[in-house]
Amino acid sequence: MFPFKLGVYRPVLLLYTAALVACTDQGRTPAAPTEAEQAAEIGSLFETKERYSLRLLTTSELDDFLGEGSSYKQDSAGIRAFYERRKLQYAWFVNDSLSQSALSFLDLVNGADTAFAAVRDLRDEVLGLINANHPDSLAQCERCRKDLELNLTGLFFRLADKKYSGVVAKDLRELDWFIPRRKKDLSRLIDSLAAGRMDLSPCEPVHPQYRSLKAQLRQYHLLDSISTWYPLDLGEVRKLEPGQTHTMVPDLRQRLMLLGDLHTTGDTVWMNDANYDSTLLQAVQRFQTRHGLHPDGVVGKGVVAALNVSPKERLRTLLVNMERLRWVPEEQAPDLILVNIPEFRMHVYENGTEALSMDVVVGGPFRRASCGARSCRRWPRTPAT
Repeated sequence: MFPFKLGVYRPVLLLYTAALVACTDQGRTPAAPTEAEQAAEIGSLFETKERYSLRLLTTSELDDFLGEGSSYKQDSAGIRAFYERRKLQYAWFVNDSLSQSALSFLDLVNGADTAFAAVRDLRDEVLGLINANHPDSLAQCERCRKDLELNLTGLFFRLADKKYSGVVAKDLRELDWFIPRRKKDLSRLIDSLAAGRMDLSPCEPVHPQYRSLKAQLRQYHLLDSISTWYPLDLGEVRKLEPGQTHTMVPDLRQRLMLLGDLHTTGDTVWMNDANYDSTLLQAVQRFQTRHGLHPDGVVGKGVVAALNVSPKERLRTLLVNMERLRWVPEEQAPDLILVNIPEFRMHVYENGTEALSMDVVVGGPFRRASCGARSCRRWPRTPAT
């Protein structure tokens, strides 16, 4: 429901009055509308899905903006369709000022994945465009408002294309990825922005796993600021089990605390204790579970290797997989077979709920040649990938 502004709807009221006069002149007096009919008419004016603006673009202004040499020409179809749905009304202005819709757009811009240079550059371009236009100049300059309106729309499509459709424009084999690029439909998102919606998560065209990976970016950026990431080493010992003592235990506690798997009270004596106790066991199991390892609490070569992966390497893995997920359908089917390769497990979902989980063999066909005769008979001839 929007605030009532009589001036906005004066043409409607004048037309209604003219219709009454015309009918009276013809000798026919129309029946007075009932209170319910009047309420329905007023409701139809105010309860609209879109937020309307008094300011309008012209077709020629839109043509000039998208003409030859325009940096937004590749997005011209989406930009035209957006303004056609709005009957050429401005999207980012109310009177002479930027609207709440523009603020929603800025929230989207500020939440962009700045770890990607291409996305970061576009974010800076949007913010620079806003900062370059002083409110006083916008209030006095119609052309300034029009240019800012059109450029914000153009930058939305460029930013959203990088943010949701992918930043890698070359051969997908750079990502070891062979799923075809999916063209994202951004119309729902920009329409929601123009309507002033603040919570855009329901209509952002990203897979749910994408948000989970993005949530980890900040932590690993902070860890990457650590100057050194010393490798842990078991020495001559093959594995470390609960109840044992080892000189690596204090470093193990420190590493798991940095990674968020161990929560401590800051007890220096305990942190330097070389005994592998039950509190440390829970942290190791949490780390193993997060990394698709068997959570038995035993610190062997596999666990040490995972602990020694630097934050920079983890960041690269996160970013590569976020790039891959940009091209996966954002809506996950309720019935799904998912193979977690690092975990060596297959998960079967029915109606969105996990119904079955089992161990699988993963890898390439070449692994068949390297297995023994008995092993080859035990496992499927074509391993799951």
